[in-house]
Amino acid sequence: QIQNPIADTNKTAAVVADKGGNDIIVLEKKGLKGEIHTNLPIEKVSVSGQGIVCAILKDGSSPRVMCYDAAGNVIAEQKVSVAAVGYPMAAAISEDGYTMAVSYLQFTGGSVSSKVSYYNLKNAEEGETDHPVNGKDYPDEVIPTVFFMDNQTSAAVGDQILLIYSGAGTPELDAKITVSEEIKSVVHSDKYIGLIVKNNE
Repeated sequence: QIQNPIADTNKTAAVVADKGGNDIIVLEKKGLKGEIHTNLPIEKVSVSGQGIVCAILKDGSSPRVMCYDAAGNVIAEQKVSVAAVGYPMAAAISEDGYTMAVSYLQFTGGSVSSKVSYYNLKNAEEGETDHPVNGKDYPDEVIPTVFFMDNQTSAAVGDQILLIYSGAGTPELDAKITVSEEIKSVVHSDKYIGLIVKNNE
């Protein structure tokens, strides 16, 4: 069923999705928690500890950032205008399922920049369609990775920067760490962040 699997875990839940396909499987410790079928091709997925899934879906110049419960019901939907906001590179959802982080890649006047935005999903079930709480631009940076360490701490990783945000509900930038080498990949626990960097020698 899944031809090109991508996965994410969060404490007691996991998600496996078919990149470029339409199937998402949500798992818990006991086994299968739910299955989700999307109408658009899947690019990336993230899961909360309760099994809430955040997905970036392809749709030409108007990609979607979607949040589903494990049964496949839409909790929140954001249709993105690439010209106005940028292209969503990565999305992550907090363990409690209340906060979502999205990194957008922007092109302006021939230059590249990134924007890291946070959204409050706590009141999403009340019928609101958009839930932005803050966002910050980073000129000349490409930020392809965002993740939550816990409900109070999240991070975004670019080619040569590590951004750490603190706070639930409305996260604020707490630290910006610049490294001299190119960051190739990142790993993390709920306390530590590890970077693999390119050694030119």
